[in-house]
Amino acid sequence: MGDRANIFISEPTKDNPKNGMYFYTHWGGNTLLNDLHDALIRGKDRWSDDQYLPRIIFCQMVQDDWESTTGYGLSTRIGDNGHPILVVDTENQMVGITKEGNEPTCHFSMSFEEFTSKSKEEIKELFDWS
Repeated sequence: MGDRANIFISEPTKDNPKNGMYFYTHWGGNTLLNDLHDALIRGKDRWSDDQYLPRIIFCQMVQDDWESTTGYGLSTRIGDNGHPILVVDTENQMVGITKEGNEPTCHFSMSFEEFTSKSKEEIKELFDWS
């Protein structure tokens, strides 16, 4: 069992516009949207820093469980998943959502500013996160 979910951190390059990294949680799927919300609020001064912001997001996911050898992962491809995929576009400062199997192209998105200005309840409803 588990509560698997992923965040895709989009880091396009000239040669690969779909380049990026998946952040995986085995047990934190139900709280992943809240984790992202908290990380973007805490990391506001690093929104335009494509090296620091992903680390802030991943640390928010892991929190005090950083010594564990299970529960979280990083990959250039998606692994296990049980929720819609959250997409963080650092270049355009957007947060979105897509379904597994889709390219990491959002069917719904909003700016970091709009995302962090809303309550967790509003975000959960807008992203249809259960």
